[in-house]
Amino acid sequence: YLVRRGWDVAQVGDVELPRSRSLIVYPSNGHATAKKLSSQLGFAMEQRSNVRQVTVLLGRDAAELPMLKAGGG
Repeated sequence: YLVRRGWDVAQVGDVELPRSRSLIVYPSNGHATAKKLSSQLGFAMEQRSNVRQVTVLLGRDAAELPMLKAGGG
């Protein structure tokens, strides 16, 4: 979904404990990018000092979004 909309998706990973809600985390210089992603995906945003890039942490709620299902949007 993101690649089709011009976003550079650098890496995809897995975690041991899944999140219930998706979240966009970003460094102090990434607010504009995080806001743009948030407006497209509808996920909350949180600035964090320990991150170096804008990162989308997908939660279980993302599985219900039609745009993120296989072949969606």
